[in-house]
Amino acid sequence: MNAHPFFDDILVGSIGVPARLGSADDFGHGTRVGGVAVFGDLRAQLAAGTLDRGARLCSAKVVNEHGAFDDRRLVPSQMREAITTLNVDYGCRIFVIALGDTKRPYDGGKVGTWAATLDELARELDVVIVVSSGNRSPPRWYPP
Repeated sequence: MNAHPFFDDILVGSIGVPARLGSADDFGHGTRVGGVAVFGDLRAQLAAGTLDRGARLCSAKVVNEHGAFDDRRLVPSQMREAITTLNVDYGCRIFVIALGDTKRPYDGGKVGTWAATLDELARELDVVIVVSSGNRSPPRWYPP
């Protein structure tokens, strides 16, 4: 997650998994997702003259500067480490995973090892894990 004055007093911790990734958000995606999670409709809040924060944030960077997962680690083990570390070290109990493995899109078949790992973690750690769905390029839209 990137440093931002709106997050100064609510960012509890940031990690990289693997650690060599650091925690800077190269694309700004995690920072934007974190902002939505904490503030909801930020424009409406600013228009109303308020800035209510609905949560504290922890952040784990799990993709490299190209937006790809580490080729030396399996995604399930990387996610297990990230979620377990944030839970144990910072008490994080709600996780939002707003990314997907482009090498393994869901094809309608059997659930993969990544989904199975997240299910196991939710039970083991008694946490909530929200996973995005339908992340793909939108179809081209041509006005009539």
